[in-house]
Amino acid sequence: MAGASLAADKPSTPRLAAPAEWGGETSQLPPGFTPEMKLKGSEHIRFAPWMMNPESATFFSI
Repeated sequence: MAGASLAADKPSTPRLAAPAEWGGETSQLPPGFTPEMKLKGSEHIRFAPWMMNPESATFFSI
């Protein structure tokens, strides 16, 4: 059996480096809608600047 655990006593600064023009967000775990989640800590994600541009070939859409 294998597992992973993330733990943080306080919110940390993002550790995921990205170019200055990239956006991003940090979320705390567990999120409010699922307090029973066992993971604790922070999630850091980054967004390429063209990701939200509808004129881009790599525009994000669902």
